[in-house]
Amino acid sequence: MVQMSRHPAIPPTPLPQLSGASLSFASRTLLVGCDENRCGRLEAFGMMNSLEAGERTPISGNESMVLTHELRAMHEAILVGVNTVISDDPQLSVRLCTGSNPQPVVMDSSLRIPESCALMTSSTCKRPIIMTSRAVSSEKVIKLQALGATIRRCDANKDGRGLDLKSVLFNLRQYG
Repeated sequence: MVQMSRHPAIPPTPLPQLSGASLSFASRTLLVGCDENRCGRLEAFGMMNSLEAGERTPISGNESMVLTHELRAMHEAILVGVNTVISDDPQLSVRLCTGSNPQPVVMDSSLRIPESCALMTSSTCKRPIIMTSRAVSSEKVIKLQALGATIRRCDANKDGRGLDLKSVLFNLRQYG
């Protein structure tokens, strides 16, 4: 199965096959992130002016921002890690084009998502589905659910430091 893009700059991407089951509900279209190594390279190319904790640092122009919003409008959900939520505080909504907001899904094995983040407080975005480990505190689960989040517990990955992606994808598929 191949996810076809309506945008000429985005090539078709093969979808993964897990244990013989097609995950046709998922597509990989664009991955942008910033860890220590990549940010260092971006600075070396003069693409970043600052990288302060909690400060948004745009690394793209208006055209790519519009494309990002078009991609959001084309998908039912958008999956991000909790570090993205903590560092960028995104709304993950469609604002620069017409279309429906995707369902935010956050991978957060230890429920570090701030209760004050935009995904939990903004009136312009959907409340997130938070994929977390089976070992998290029920107290934090109750607080996040009271704010409108949906909590889904998943298996940990082999090293125990995160979530197993297969478990996350199958859990999302079961959720609908």
